[in-house]
Amino acid sequence: MSENKYDLNKISKIKNGIKDALNLSEKEPQVNMKERDFYRELDKKKNNRNCSLPMVGLLLLIIFILIIYFLVYIKNYTKIGIDYIAQNRSETQESLQSDFIDNTKELLPGETLLLEYSEVDVSGYLGIYDEDFPLKRSSLRIEERGIIVSGRTSDNWYSLPVHTVVRPKIDGGQLTFVLDELASGAISLPKGIRDNVSQYLVRLMKTRALYDAELEVVSAYTSKEKLIIEVSKKG
Repeated sequence: MSENKYDLNKISKIKNGIKDALNLSEKEPQVNMKERDFYRELDKKKNNRNCSLPMVGLLLLIIFILIIYFLVYIKNYTKIGIDYIAQNRSETQESLQSDFIDNTKELLPGETLLLEYSEVDVSGYLGIYDEDFPLKRSSLRIEERGIIVSGRTSDNWYSLPVHTVVRPKIDGGQLTFVLDELASGAISLPKGIRDNVSQYLVRLMKTRALYDAELEVVSAYTSKEKLIIEVSKKG
């Protein structure tokens, strides 16, 4: 009887051992699956990150190339405009004067004529691209408040930016140009530089008068991109 009991206990332990082994074998695949999923997700993120780095590098390279292209384009475009006017400034100056004479010589006494001149015409006439002009790398634009001439005090990188406002003025029936404003943004120009630029511009404007003994300049004003002069033939 005791032997049978011993055998039953032994058989029961064996069954329990087999059951535990089966349960363990069922759990192991689940654990292994979770680990595999974890490492697979980790590898995916790593691969995505590795792929994104070349894309960021390529994007930065494209942006850099576009910036270089833009700067070169602007420089060349500006240089072409300056070279064109600089090479033709004497012709432009003479053409404005000759245009003034040609358009007014057929006027009859008492008649008036309205003449319009562009920014290119006025730039050449005022000589802002001449070598002895006090402002370097200068440019001109025309607005309602006057003729705005911008430039720098020298060609050096540390030079000061300057802008002036020149207005057309009628003096004794002839057209002259006067310096109305001289500034350097929020910076106060040194007195020596201000006086030098101012005196030169004042002298220059006086030499740029349009005058004919038989004509009278009735009015002169500026609008967007144009200088407009009204001329009358004396009776």
